[in-house]
Amino acid sequence: MKQALKVTTIAIVTGIVTFFSACNSNSADRKADNKNEQQDSTAAKHDSHHVFACSMHPEVTGKDGDICTKCGMKLEHTDIKDTKQ
Repeated sequence: MKQALKVTTIAIVTGIVTFFSACNSNSADRKADNKNEQQDSTAAKHDSHHVFACSMHPEVTGKDGDICTKCGMKLEHTDIKDTKQ
C-alpha cells in the first residue's frame, strides 16, 4: 500500500512539474513574439512610403492606422513600397 502511494505521488508531482514547465516556455515564446511585432511596427512607422493593406482584402490599402472599408480590420504593414509618391 505504501509503495502504491509513493508511485502515485511521484507520478502526480512529475505531471505538475511538466505542466508548469510547458506553460512557462509558452509564455517566454509569446513575449519574444510580442517584442518582434513591436519592433516591426516601429520600423513601419518610420517609413511612410510603405503600403498598409487588409489581410483579408489585400486590394484595400491605406496608411498606418487606417481600417479596411470592407471588414473594419486594421490595415497591416506590407513589404510593398508605395509607388504613388
